[in-house]
Amino acid sequence: MSARANQAVLMQGGELFKFRPGRLLLILSVILSGVLLYWGIQSLVNPLNVPVDKIRVQGSFVNVTEAMLNPLSKSLSGVGYFDINVAAVQQQVESLPWIKHATVRRIWPDTLAIHFIEQQPLAVWAAGGLLNRNGDIFKPAASTFPPDLPVFQGPEKLSGKMRDAHQRFSGLLAPLGMQIVKLKLDQRQAWRISLDNGIHLKLGREHEFERLARFVRVYPRLSSLDKGRVTRIDLRYTNGMAVAWEQNRT
Repeated sequence: MSARANQAVLMQGGELFKFRPGRLLLILSVILSGVLLYWGIQSLVNPLNVPVDKIRVQGSFVNVTEAMLNPLSKSLSGVGYFDINVAAVQQQVESLPWIKHATVRRIWPDTLAIHFIEQQPLAVWAAGGLLNRNGDIFKPAASTFPPDLPVFQGPEKLSGKMRDAHQRFSGLLAPLGMQIVKLKLDQRQAWRISLDNGIHLKLGREHEFERLARFVRVYPRLSSLDKGRVTRIDLRYTNGMAVAWEQNRT
């Protein structure tokens, strides 16, 4: 082989080791892809590397406020998606006095969805707390009580009975446009009702619905009498009632 031929071979061999920027970029891209793939696998293996980034809360937000849920959001900050105890979160949400029931579920890849049902207050329970429409007592902060709720006073074990009676009493009073502001059931299970127009009714221990129906029938005639404002009516009589008036002042 001639000297010129040998030179040509060396030059061709030298081309294989020549620096090429495009080839370096390709090698770096392969390395970077491998690093990202490794990171992704490690993220799936280690739940702490996939923290919950979003908390989606759904509910009516009538008496529940965002401030009530803020401590929960803070407690979940940085917790891994797979590391969250869904049952424990549900229990924590339902421990809030204004929440009756909650469901909690994960949504891939970084969301926790919370749906809650609020308590539906029916009355203020005189001994403390509120009575819901199921007849159960719950105890939120007094500052969160809705206005204009009637007050129920009675034995706690009879709270369900008071709820049912209130519904029937309210239906009977509807034609007169009167509202109950206080309902009392004493230890003897005798009923008393205070109305929004200032009238106090004694219904006694039995036939309470029939006695209230009698009041509804008679009241239009009583209110037409020129004796002043009716203040108290005792309906515990078999064939009548005792009426007290506030005398008109001239």
